[in-house]
This record gives sequence, structure tokens and C-alpha cells, in this order.
Amino acid sequence: MIKRKTDFTVVILFLILTLGLVRNAWAVKGNPIGEVSSFYGDVKDRHKGEVKWIPAKLGLDIYQYDTVKTEKKSKVRIVFEDGSLLNLSEDTELEIKEHIYTPKEKRRVSLFALLRGKMRVFCQRFAGRGSRFQVETPTAVIGIRGTEFIIWVVNSELTIVICLQDEVFVRNVNKQVIGEVILKPNQMTKVGVGVPPLEPTIVPEALRHQLEIDTAAYKVPPSSAHPEAAEVKPAEVEEAKEEAAVPPSVPTASEVLKEEETRVPEFQPIPQNPAEVPEHKPPILPEPPGLPGHTH
Repeated sequence: MIKRKTDFTVVILFLILTLGLVRNAWAVKGNPIGEVSSFYGDVKDRHKGEVKWIPAKLGLDIYQYDTVKTEKKSKVRIVFEDGSLLNLSEDTELEIKEHIYTPKEKRRVSLFALLRGKMRVFCQRFAGRGSRFQVETPTAVIGIRGTEFIIWVVNSELTIVICLQDEVFVRNVNKQVIGEVILKPNQMTKVGVGVPPLEPTIVPEALRHQLEIDTAAYKVPPSSAHPEAAEVKPAEVEEAKEEAAVPPSVPTASEVLKEEETRVPEFQPIPQNPAEVPEHKPPILPEPPGLPGHTH
């Protein structure tokens, strides 16, 4: 009789402990705040407090405090409940530090940490009191109200921010470093360790073009690791491959950046007759692949 009571007590304690763990896990995750709307290659998601990485699939729920990463030749687009979109390029890692959305109050508070790589942001504008959208990198803090921009964590000591629409506010991640810049469309800045952002400059066309390619979103190709991708039609797969392929003539973003920094203007004699001044026509670059229905 005593043994039966002991066994019953052990079972009850086990159930209480199990339910407690499940409840704690749910409390950490809460409700989904977004989902994977498209991906390409090797993309994984990890919940807070867990070691296991979950392979991406179409419609995979994303929760607050999750970390999403992409490997080589991989990309992912995450759509959030407030309508904002994040496109992650290859070799990119993003941590969702906070996301609070209250549609009745038209309020949204989002805080992300871009640990490495490149990310393109399409942020919905919210006028609710206390609304903010902020991205931290190892060297910079980027704040916006509603806009489109690209962040490139070149390395742990340098971040490049490019504004595509509206305005972007940029400062050093170290609050003791005084100085903030406001980027207008087609402007960029660089932020190093312990220094304020550089004054805004016009984005070189080649650099913008390459970064837009790097951070474009693509359809899911067929993969044995992801059965859902088998539903994609062959024509869509070929289209995705063509979009993902970067022409050999297009340099990488790092090569473009290095070329812009080291370029020395060539000396040209000044014509005596103003009529001899040649008309300057900037080169026309091909339109970068963008999002369906989205125009700059």
C-alpha cells in the first residue's frame, strides 16, 4: 500500500514538473510574431534557451527572441504580423530581441540585432505613441519610423547603412559616442568602433546595385531536405536560379567598396573653349531584381 502511494506521488510530481517545463517554454516563445515567406538554400531558426536549430520551411513560425541564420548561397525573407519584411542575405545572422505589436493602438516596438551579414528592411510606418523600429549591429544603431534600407555588417568593426526610401537615423552603438546622422534616399554612412557615423554621402551606383542583388528575396528551389519546395513549378525554379545568378562582370559588394575607397580621380586638361567640354552621360545600370509589386 505504501509503495502504491509512493508510486502515485512520483507520477504526480513528474506530471507537475513536465507541465511546468512546457508552460515555461511557451512563456518564452509566446505567440508567433512572423513567419518564413520564402527562402533559398540552408536557413535555420533557433528558439531562445534551446540548442537545436530548426531547418527553415515555408510558413515556419518565428517567435520573439528567435535567432535566424543563413549559410553560404542561402537567403530568407521573414514577414512580420505588422506587415514589415526582412530579407537576409547569405552568411547572415539575426536575433529578434523584442517585438510588440498592438494594432488597436497603432503601436509597434521592434528591436533586432544584426550580428553579421547583410539585411534589407521594408518597415511599415506606425504613428502610435512609443512606436519604434531599431536595428543594432556590433558598431551601430539604426532607427526608423517607416522606410526601406539596407544594413551591411562588413565585420565586427564596420557597419554600412544605405537608405533607399524616407529617412534613417544612425548613431554609434556606444551611447557615450556623441553624434547622429540622418540619411535621405540614396545616401549612405559608415560606422566604426567608438566613433560617430561618417557624414552622409551619395551611394555609388555599383555598390547599391550589388547590395540590392545580395538582399533580394527569391522563390524556394527544389530540395530533398525541404519537401514543401517540391510544390514549386519548374518554371519558377528556373526563374529563381536566373535571379540568383550574379553575372561574372558584377563585382562583389566588398570589391565595389574597396574600389570606391581607393579610386584616384584621373587628371584631365581643362578645355580652352567651353564648347569643347564633353557632355557627361552616366552609365545606365540594369534594373536590380526587386520584390514583386515593389518599385523604388
